[in-house]
Amino acid sequence: MSVDHRPDDYDFPVTSGPPALAPMRAWLRERLVDVPAETVADAELLATELVTNAYRHADGVLAFRMWLPDGRSVVRLEIDDGRPQLLPEVREERPRPEPGGRGLLLVKALSSAWGVRHSATRKTTWAELSFAPAPR
Repeated sequence: MSVDHRPDDYDFPVTSGPPALAPMRAWLRERLVDVPAETVADAELLATELVTNAYRHADGVLAFRMWLPDGRSVVRLEIDDGRPQLLPEVREERPRPEPGGRGLLLVKALSSAWGVRHSATRKTTWAELSFAPAPR
């Protein structure tokens, strides 16, 4: 694989508005060249959802990490924010006229596992995407 088996960090530019998601997705694609295209697309989508949630609900992203854990065919994404008391809530799927509110349903549906770790000062929301390794 072309990705180190330790986390790669993406540094978000500090902005007063919405996050710059296109450069983040390009950064992911550059690092996941040996991962199936469908998994890369899902990683882009999950990263976008998790980062958007951090900006919308938790005052922004403190850190974003991605890596391929040793010995597993998994892409792991982690997003840190500064609102540890605000835990993600998966809302029931229901028809809604307004957009939004279904991002964690998407995370739950696409990821092989996801969850949250928190401390007194930060929260990490993580998701993993399993993929079939390329034949050798």
